[in-house]
Amino acid sequence: MGVELDFGAVFDALPTPYLVLDADLTIVAANRARELATGRAAAEVVGRHVFDAFPDDPADPDAHATSLLGQSLQRVLRTGNPDVMPVQRYNIPTAEGGFAER
Repeated sequence: MGVELDFGAVFDALPTPYLVLDADLTIVAANRARELATGRAAAEVVGRHVFDAFPDDPADPDAHATSLLGQSLQRVLRTGNPDVMPVQRYNIPTAEGGFAER
């Protein structure tokens, strides 16, 4: 007798922020922790390309997070293997219209 799990409920209950992307890097799901961390509802980002929803901070001349993350995601898509990136700053858009350092 198998137990049916509600994976959507599990995803939404995770305590850390997550996005789910398709192979075109379009956001297909965002969990509640991501909404709480960014102050932006899932409806604001789901259906958008990840770098349209989370662009580099235009006020930061040293911002290169999208190119570095994009390279990592392309390696994952090309090889099918996980790709480990060093910790980096990635300022994200806020609900108020500015950017918050992450």
